[in-house]
Amino acid sequence: MTPDPEQAVVRGDPLPADDRRAGRVFHVAKDRLEADNPVPGFETRTARLGDYTVVFETMPAGWPPTGAFDGLPGDRCPVAHWGYLFEGRFRAVLDDGTELSVGPGEAYYLPPGHLFQSLEPSRTVWFSPAAELAGTFEIVAGNVAALLSMTPPVNTVNPHIKEAESE
Repeated sequence: MTPDPEQAVVRGDPLPADDRRAGRVFHVAKDRLEADNPVPGFETRTARLGDYTVVFETMPAGWPPTGAFDGLPGDRCPVAHWGYLFEGRFRAVLDDGTELSVGPGEAYYLPPGHLFQSLEPSRTVWFSPAAELAGTFEIVAGNVAALLSMTPPVNTVNPHIKEAESE
């Protein structure tokens, strides 16, 4: 089940009153968010920060499975992401055919209309406009749930993403 960023569960002590204004959270620690672990090696923790959703994500190589973005415009992610990759490597293909290889220690921007796949186990944090992300999360979560009921869904290389060349 993909967590609803609007209803993110913060564990531990409640945030101090000065950390919330008009019901909005201004900062949050990863370890204070409830984890969603739909498959071994994948974990997501989300929260709403103002008009944005922050997503802390740990994913296995080959994530997401092929077909995760089916049903979205152009069968690609229609939401922009700004992030930082702590460890691992992923490949992204933009809708204009541009290919990106993002490695550990790099900040990144993925515009709407991208596909991505982790090439090795990865750990990242990314931000996206909350209103745009909500519907996308629902579709991707449904696709992944359906794909996980098939064998083998995880570590199936997305045919749109080429393997990284040795660097």
